[in-house]
Order: sequence, then C-alpha cells, then structure tokens
Amino acid sequence: MNGEALVWHIMFSVLAWTVLASIVLIIYAFVLRRFDWMARPLRMALVRRGEDLLTYGDLDAKQSAFVEWCLDHAFNPWIMVLSSVLGVVSGFRLILVGTHGKPPFTETDDLKTISLLFWVSAFAANPFFGFVVGLEFLLFGSILFLKGGVPLVVRLAVEATNIKVPHYHHKTRHA
Repeated sequence: MNGEALVWHIMFSVLAWTVLASIVLIIYAFVLRRFDWMARPLRMALVRRGEDLLTYGDLDAKQSAFVEWCLDHAFNPWIMVLSSVLGVVSGFRLILVGTHGKPPFTETDDLKTISLLFWVSAFAANPFFGFVVGLEFLLFGSILFLKGGVPLVVRLAVEATNIKVPHYHHKTRHA
C-alpha cells in the first residue's frame, strides 16, 4: 500500500469510527431519556415517601441519614459506576470470607421501599452501568449458588435482612 492509499485508509477509518461512535451516543441518549421518562413516577414516589419518613417517621439518626442520602443521590449517574466497582470487591469478599457483623441499622419495610426506589432511580440515571451491576449480581449469585447451594444463598440473604439464623453443621442437623 502506497503512502496516499494509507492516508485515505486512515482517514476513512477515523471517519467510520466517528460516525459509529456518534450513532452509539445518540442511541444511548435516547435510551437514557426513555429510562428517565419511565422512572419519573417512581422517583416522585421516592421523594414523597422519603419526605414523609423524614417528617413523620420514627427514624433514628442513622436511618434518617440513609433516607437523606438516598434522596440527595437518586439522580446521580456516578452511583452505578461506583456500585459496579464496589460490587466486584464486595462479591469477592462475600465469596471468600462470607458475611460478618451486623448491618448499621435495622431496615423497616419503609426503608426497604426507599432502597428499591433509590436503586431504580440510580439505574435510570446510568443504565449502562446499571446493567453491569445487574450482571455482577447474576455472576456472584451464581457462584454463591454453586459454592453452597440454596442453603448458602438463603442464609446470606436472610443475614443481609438482619434476621438471626443458626449456623447448623451437617452433623448437628441430623443428631
């Protein structure tokens, strides 16, 4: 290939990649706008429930701080980016070490609803990394399932909801 043909090849490649990147960005902007539109009623429910809890709820200081944090960061697209990075660290820790300690506060049904609405809002703010976080949950959940079967996954889920679970060994279970 002579020099002039190489220059034309490079120019065409740069142009093609620029057009492709532009098309991808336009599609992502459309998807982002659509998710924002679909999440709007849930975001409004998050604001209503959060403000009601802060105003009328019987929350301790940590619970109030959690609700305020969720309300302050519900539209932040960086939450899913951070969650995708910390999800890998937490997943490996969960697989290698397991859970230790207790949650920082007791979750009520209202706080679980706030958490769910917050994560839907955060997903809508950054759906690309939201899908990455979802894939991490599937990957680490599958590994935990293969590692310990249903009892391990159920025990970890129950421990995460702050319910005391006895740790039975195979010998003591059938004694």
